[in-house]
Amino acid sequence: MQPIIEGRTNRLRYVAEKRDGSGVVTSGTNVKLKIHNITKDQYWTGTSWGTETELTATHLANGVWYYDWDVPDGDAGDK
Repeated sequence: MQPIIEGRTNRLRYVAEKRDGSGVVTSGTNVKLKIHNITKDQYWTGTSWGTETELTATHLANGVWYYDWDVPDGDAGDK
């Protein structure tokens, strides 16, 4: 995993697997993720740290999705 860089947009890329174990999600718009800061015990809401929030991912390639995360200054670390 690449380090999180504060003050920059970081792209989180991952493979989304189907809950029933039948493969990966290759299309659709219902792929979500949650970013949890273990130090603060808070979730990224899309603009700041707070309550648990589902974030919408974007499809990149076969089974690969991404989320562009603008990390504010001072918020780098263990996410």
